[in-house]
Amino acid sequence: MNSPRHADMLVDIDTEEHQALRIEIVRMLYESHTRSLIVSIIVAATLVYVESGNIQSSILWGWSLIFIFIYLARYFLALTYHRQQNRDQSAAAWLTRFRIATTSCGLAWGLAGYYFYQGSTEIAHQAFIIFVLAGVSGGAIITYAIDATTAKLFAGGLYLPSLPSLLLYGDRLSFAMATMLSIYIIYVSLSGSAIAKKLRENILMRIAANKDEEKIKRLAERQKLPVDLTPMGVIEWDSNFRIIAWNSSAEHI
Repeated sequence: MNSPRHADMLVDIDTEEHQALRIEIVRMLYESHTRSLIVSIIVAATLVYVESGNIQSSILWGWSLIFIFIYLARYFLALTYHRQQNRDQSAAAWLTRFRIATTSCGLAWGLAGYYFYQGSTEIAHQAFIIFVLAGVSGGAIITYAIDATTAKLFAGGLYLPSLPSLLLYGDRLSFAMATMLSIYIIYVSLSGSAIAKKLRENILMRIAANKDEEKIKRLAERQKLPVDLTPMGVIEWDSNFRIIAWNSSAEHI
């Protein structure tokens, strides 16, 4: 039966590993920000360009300003994170901030789905809007797969505003698009969760391996200390009788 002290040690080890895991997750999320920002800007600019002759200018400009404001806010959040020297000590807070900012980015795309779909009267443009939303959601879920919560928050922010626009439009094609978009996001979310689980397991294995390596180094140093301090000369050979190590006393012999 394990003693209370042994149980406390196991809890401390588990907490240490999860803290290290959280730190690694936060680092990976903020490192992926630049790539996602560039892709989002390109996709948003393409969407506005294609829909410029199909949707009212006030809607396009209004959404563009919202998009720029939200993504600039997350950019400055990432910039602040990278400039903080003690950021690992408050990894949980940085993770929460990133999740909030990413949810806002999802809502920005959701607003595009809501207003652009309603403002469009041509099936080709409506299909293009759904195509963009599906691509953005799929890319984001894979990009943020390391943290399933972040991925789901982005997808939820995108999907929830877009869904009413598709359902309220009223025709069978809109219902079909809403259904297909729902199935796609659910499928990609489930796949993203599976990827997140594998990534977390790999990170935990790497953390454990690094700890084992540090323990071996400390053990080797402790074993080497008596040899260095002994007044007797100690010389170490390999299997080919080549000298590979010696202590300070051996140098004086």
